[in-house]
Order: sequence, then C-alpha cells, then structure tokens
Amino acid sequence: MKLEALNNKQHAKLRVNSVYKIDSGFDYNFCPVYPLEYTSLQSDYPIFFTKDKDNDTWQTIALLGFKENENLFLGKGVWISRYVPLSIQRLPFYIGSQKEIPSLCRTVSNVIS
Repeated sequence: MKLEALNNKQHAKLRVNSVYKIDSGFDYNFCPVYPLEYTSLQSDYPIFFTKDKDNDTWQTIALLGFKENENLFLGKGVWISRYVPLSIQRLPFYIGSQKEIPSLCRTVSNVIS
C-alpha cells in the first residue's frame, strides 16, 4: 500500500468518496479492532485474537470475510451492519511521518478522487 502525505496546497481540491464498495479500498477480509469498540462489534462481527510473530504482540481483529479480499459487509454502496469498525471508518487516512514529524497521509487509490 502506497501512502502520500497530505498538504493544503497540493490536495486543496481533494474530496473523499464515502461510498463503501468493492474495488474502492474496502475489500478486506479482516480489520484491526480496539477494546473501546468491542461492545458495538460483538453482535455483528466475530472477534479474534491474532499474534504478530515478528514483534511478539497480540492484536484483536474482526472477521469480515472468509476469502482474501472478501468483505461480506459490503452492499451496493453501503456497509451492511449497524456499526462500521473504526479502522474502516478512518480509511483512506493514516498517521504517517515525514522527516520524523507526524503527518496525515492518505492511501494512493481510488477511494479519494
């Protein structure tokens, strides 16, 4: 995934396409979830614990589909659930760094036009 730092001059006319659809960056089969959202997630999503073998840490994820790039919660332009996980809500934005300074970044994809 390629990230690009945002700035007010180059990205002044950039707009977010908020439609949830396949091939727009929302076709994940799982996503990270956070303890503060467990109560909202538990009725709609299976929640799993997974271990990152590289740094020996645990993380919780919500299962969205069974196959790679399969998201069963994507409808025709809508999210089919009462709650959208925070890691999906914040897409296509990420916190990155530029010369050791935190900056807001976006994915270079068709989620933003």
